[in-house]
Amino acid sequence: VYRLGGEAFAILLPETPHEGALGVAERVRAAVEKHPAPTQAGEIPFTISAGVATYPYQAQETTIQSLNDLINLADQALYRAKQSGRNRVASAFEQA
Repeated sequence: VYRLGGEAFAILLPETPHEGALGVAERVRAAVEKHPAPTQAGEIPFTISAGVATYPYQAQETTIQSLNDLINLADQALYRAKQSGRNRVASAFEQA
C-alpha cells in the first residue's frame, strides 16, 4: 500500500490477474464501509471509491510505458467510480 498524496492510495498486487485485483478492491471497499467511525454525535460512515488497472492485461487496450501510465489509467477508472455515485470499484477496462 502506497500513499500517492492527499486521499489517494495505491495497492500494488504483483502477479495478480485483473479479476483478482477487482476482487481485492471490492473486499477493501466493503470492509471500509462496515466500519464507521464512532463519535460523541454518532457514527460517521466511511466509504471509498477505487479504480483498477492491471499490467500486462491492460496493455491489450493501450500502450503502457511506465508505472505512471498505469496509475493514470487507474485514476481515470476512479473518476468514473466517483461519477457513478461513489462507494464503488471501477475497472480501467469498462467503457466510459
